[in-house]
Amino acid sequence: MGPKYEVLKLKTEDNAVIEFVHIKGDGTPIILIPGAGDGLNTVGKFPYPYVLARMYKRYTDKHSVTIISRREPIPEGFTVRDFAKDYIRVMDELEIDMAHIETNSGGGPVGQWMAIDSPDRVRSLVLGATMAHVDDSLKRILIQWLEWSKEGQWHKLHVDSFIKAYTQKYYNKFKWLFPMARFMPKPENPDRMIRLLEGLINMDNRPYLNKIICPALVIGGDADEVTNLELQNEMASLIPNAKQIIIPGVGHGASQEASKEHSMNVLSFFDEVDRGTML
Repeated sequence: MGPKYEVLKLKTEDNAVIEFVHIKGDGTPIILIPGAGDGLNTVGKFPYPYVLARMYKRYTDKHSVTIISRREPIPEGFTVRDFAKDYIRVMDELEIDMAHIETNSGGGPVGQWMAIDSPDRVRSLVLGATMAHVDDSLKRILIQWLEWSKEGQWHKLHVDSFIKAYTQKYYNKFKWLFPMARFMPKPENPDRMIRLLEGLINMDNRPYLNKIICPALVIGGDADEVTNLELQNEMASLIPNAKQIIIPGVGHGASQEASKEHSMNVLSFFDEVDRGTML
């Protein structure tokens, strides 16, 4: 039996809805910020709550876990900093004074702004397979995904994002599924993915990273083709006293491709912070 979870919704003052999955556990709360895939479906859509509860089962021995989607709808021009304010609103709703923030991919810049604007709410920050700005290589990828989103070519987006997320050895196991991408359900709101990608393409948080004062962990794979190692190294160098872990031989989807190693490193980091033993 997996951990108990519930799907909850928060209505904002401007009538948007923020959906989140709360997985019950003990100890210091963890807030999880998903990547750009959140633009396709929110975390409360079936079967995601069950999958997420299973995925983060090992977290719940010492932590409660809340995975939060971006608001729906996403207004035009909404920035990663705006999303960070939404995440603090959810913490307020759940009466969470302070939490560990774990981010993945396109969720990283949101977590950075949470730590910058609300340092009293962020106990620690994990930046997984992410970046502080968009270089030319990543911009080309995001622009292509944006074009496919605008054209409604969702099967191309699904297949390309999967190929770019993992090493060839890993994704070859699932290539037989690629033709089925044409039959995957279309997003309920196509503009959601468009707005999310538009908010990332010209994002640059580098000038503000020195304001992050909480313990920070930068973790990712050395074969990442989306947020490459140079982006990860630069981000780590700009955050005061950041710890960095590079997992060899895995790509952008390091948290799935090397799930045990990734989660053990993250949980060990949280434990060090909670025990006050961070160097």
